[in-house]
Amino acid sequence: MPQYRLEVWRDERLWCRIEADAAHAREAVADLAARLPSAEGYRLALSVADAERRLLRAEDGRIEVLAREPLWRPMPLEALDGPAERRGGGRYAGCRLA
Repeated sequence: MPQYRLEVWRDERLWCRIEADAAHAREAVADLAARLPSAEGYRLALSVADAERRLLRAEDGRIEVLAREPLWRPMPLEALDGPAERRGGGRYAGCRLA
């Protein structure tokens, strides 16, 4: 299941990073992005992690995950739009991308 990370900049300062990995993460990030318009000084950068690096330990016939690191890659914000939004210009028309 992919994870999404939305970086939110306001007035050219990093404001926050929001990571979502729930079953509905894509919809949650899309909803957040739609609420942060560039007209109010927001700039957004979206990343997706659909793979991860893991540190494992094998001992006594068991495998234990000691650490995991998501492998983030940039994703265009418009990729969150569904087909209906794409036809109408997208709900992110007022968002400025990083």
